[in-house]
Amino acid sequence: MQKIIDNLKIYNGSKKDFSNKNTNIWLGVSISLKPYSEKLAKEYLKIISKYSNSGALVFIGDEIAAINYNVLEKYGKETSLKKALEKGDIFENKYRELIKTLSKEEQGRIKIIRWEDVWSGKLEEMYKIIKEEYSKNVEFKREVEAPIITYLINSKRTIKQSRVSKMSEYILKELPFLLDGVEYQNVEYKTLLYPTYGKTSLSELVSNIQNGEKYVELKNRLNIKGNHMLADSPIIETNEKGFLNSK
Repeated sequence: MQKIIDNLKIYNGSKKDFSNKNTNIWLGVSISLKPYSEKLAKEYLKIISKYSNSGALVFIGDEIAAINYNVLEKYGKETSLKKALEKGDIFENKYRELIKTLSKEEQGRIKIIRWEDVWSGKLEEMYKIIKEEYSKNVEFKREVEAPIITYLINSKRTIKQSRVSKMSEYILKELPFLLDGVEYQNVEYKTLLYPTYGKTSLSELVSNIQNGEKYVELKNRLNIKGNHMLADSPIIETNEKGFLNSK
């Protein structure tokens, strides 16, 4: 666990802020990301339980992954959503199994949620504002698309502007959570712990917006306080058994 903590890259805060347990933590689980080991997943669960103020979330981003199924795998929208939710079921079951291996105290501090549990009218409005910025601000558009291009290069896929533009919807819809955290059952979760591979993190862009260093008008329109911290956890394991088969 300590090795993971030591390697965290913190944005909009510090490691001291993380370890002081001032906020509740949500673990972002992308079902599209290269799977990591059960051992590492369990370590993440222990971390969010230990360092959260009152409780922690495992947030499985299932529904949003339909965008990638539709664009990359050429499935229709209904089939894409079905596949995303089925993959979400797998991840939820895996995490529930892992949580059962923790102590009773640790188990009681962690909840599992999925996209539909927290997507709201407020977040939809934030998404629309962010999408408008993407459509009219060339620099913002470039920063949103950069990690998509990196992902396509890493996965040896053809880079076409039409593909990049469609995949940008994924980022535009996750940005409200990255910028302002998660609210679930009237409890705020203001620190994100996110496993990262390579240079696909949006944390620098998000932090710049939160701190008013870039896109100040966008921050004001979104009415965010900027008090959401991001903790990127670089995945460095090599020989561990995969969390699940990526299909």
